[in-house]
Amino acid sequence: MNDAGYTLAETLAALFIIGLAFTGLFDAMRVIGLMQTAAANGTAMASRSRAVETALSRLFDRAGPFRSNDANALTGTAKGLRFACGGAGACGALVSVGPTGAQLVIQSTNGTESQTLPGVRDAWFSYVDDRSSYAAWPLGGQERQPLRSIVLVGQTAAGEAPIAAVRIWREQEPGCRFDPISQDCRPVAP
Repeated sequence: MNDAGYTLAETLAALFIIGLAFTGLFDAMRVIGLMQTAAANGTAMASRSRAVETALSRLFDRAGPFRSNDANALTGTAKGLRFACGGAGACGALVSVGPTGAQLVIQSTNGTESQTLPGVRDAWFSYVDDRSSYAAWPLGGQERQPLRSIVLVGQTAAGEAPIAAVRIWREQEPGCRFDPISQDCRPVAP
């Protein structure tokens, strides 16, 4: 710098440094905006998934245990399930796939409820017992294990992932004295 002011080189260097600072600031603001959008989308998807799980839980709130030899038997395929509920009606859930993605339709004593499955291209039910998970219930020709839970699995852009899971009341043997701590039958003293 001389007595008359800044030289052209000094002025250009200062403007270049200010330009770099503004470029970095704008890039940081863009990254923060992208992170906020991703967080908002993740929160919305988690909220919708929670709504699906709540709807399925309400369906099974007062249902079960499902025995293989009575009218309340639960039957299910990969795309739907049914069981008797209150009076002559049947309750159940059905997965349908449309142009906008998968949807879960729940039929209960309270009426029909529809839930959109967020970010899911296809979905199916999986029936879980002590040994494995199956695409249909009850199992045909195999040793009968109690049904433990039903899982709604979805195909997303990232791959297969569970969307919702519902625990099922265990099927107990006749004369069972259920122990809530061990979650199993206690021996009945003669």
